[in-house]
Amino acid sequence: TEPLKVPETILSRTQRFDFKRLSAVDLVARLRTIADKESIKISDAALMLLARKAEGSVRDSLSLMDQVAAFATSDITEEIVTTALGLVGGQPLFDFVDAIALKDAGRAVRLLRGLFDQGIDVADFINELLEHLRSLLILSSDDKSDDLIPHSPDALAELKRQKSHFTTGDIVRMIRMAAEANL
Repeated sequence: TEPLKVPETILSRTQRFDFKRLSAVDLVARLRTIADKESIKISDAALMLLARKAEGSVRDSLSLMDQVAAFATSDITEEIVTTALGLVGGQPLFDFVDAIALKDAGRAVRLLRGLFDQGIDVADFINELLEHLRSLLILSSDDKSDDLIPHSPDALAELKRQKSHFTTGDIVRMIRMAAEANL
């Protein structure tokens, strides 16, 4: 309920709690504390992926971690999280954007075909691609914006390498095309 729409007579008899989403870094720290208490062995990269997927929601991130823990038979890695949640994952996105940078349409199509043959949903791929492109756009606008991009240090380094292949205008055009394809 929007607070402005609640009558004053009701507001005066209630307590109001305004919840906000956590940053990815704060959410990873919270998940790490819980994982340690529950003896769940999970990598920091896997926790970052869970935090990104939960988009700042503590409840969603805990639910996702619980799903992944039930799926995993050993230590939880980024690859296990990707498989358990049916995500595209980082490397295929980097490979796809590299194919675009090289103007290698055949490679891009083969990568997409391989993903879709693995059961990745087209809409899920486009959403993750949009997030990847958003990260590239943020980095192309400001090199010191690392804290705005919830990725592992390795992925962040790869994003910085990749952004050098594109102008800001190129990235905006790719975002526009991916968003139109997502309709």
